[in-house]
This record gives sequence, structure tokens and C-alpha cells, in this order.
Amino acid sequence: MKQIKIGLAIGLALLGGVFAFGSQAQVKKPAAPKYREWRMFGGGEENNHYSELSQITADNVAQLQMVWRYDSQDEFTGSEIQCNPIVVDGVLYAT
Repeated sequence: MKQIKIGLAIGLALLGGVFAFGSQAQVKKPAAPKYREWRMFGGGEENNHYSELSQITADNVAQLQMVWRYDSQDEFTGSEIQCNPIVVDGVLYAT
């Protein structure tokens, strides 16, 4: 009878360890922001023009300054250029 109690105690302890390990293994880590890159036109498959990046906000957008400019040298009166650059692995690609 004593052996059964010891076996039962060991079994319960092991079972408790399995449940404790299993519950820790299922703890979800915070998801990485989904909209951090601009891999296709419109920002993503949803074409929602949205980024979760937070460096530019409604409070500081007026403080932005131009840091670089590209002159395509094909300007003429009435012309305009419109493109949607993409960003992949931190590299900006534009037409």
C-alpha cells in the first residue's frame, strides 16, 4: 500500500510538472508589429497605407525637414511625379 501511495505521489508530481511546463510553453509573446515595412503598393495586401512605426506623430509632423532629394531631370511644365516606394529589410526602393 505504501508503494502505491509513493507511486501515486510521484505520478502526480510529474503530471503537475507537465502541466506547469505546458502552460508556460503556451504563454504568447507579444506579436511583432505587423505594419513595419512597406513591401508592396499601399503598404501591404490590404492597401491600407498604414504603418505601426511611431517616430512621426501628429504632434511632431510639423517639425519634419527634407533630408534628401532626388532630381530625375525629366521635369517639364505641368509634370508631376507620383510613386509609392517600398521598404524591404530596411532598404527603400523607389521608381
